[in-house]
Amino acid sequence: MDVNQQKHFRLKLEGKLRFVRLSLNKPNLIAYLKKHKISVEIPEIEKAIARLNDGKYGLCEDCGNDISSQRLEVRPETRFCAECLSRKEGGKR
Repeated sequence: MDVNQQKHFRLKLEGKLRFVRLSLNKPNLIAYLKKHKISVEIPEIEKAIARLNDGKYGLCEDCGNDISSQRLEVRPETRFCAECLSRKEGGKR
């Protein structure tokens, strides 16, 4: 992944993290969604930013292959390529 792509995804991840954190302050959020954001979304986004810092962003944690840029555009915090995720979910995708 080149430097420009890394910058793009860093901005995307940081923007998503800001959005998630700001949404926690909205009084009309359902408790489940608030809990989900705190327990799942924020840690996943923070881990993705750490992978960017470590030079491991965009690599599948299972097979080590590149994660497609299309997949990263949709879920920039993803840790798995589409094939490995499908295998993990038992072919449900």
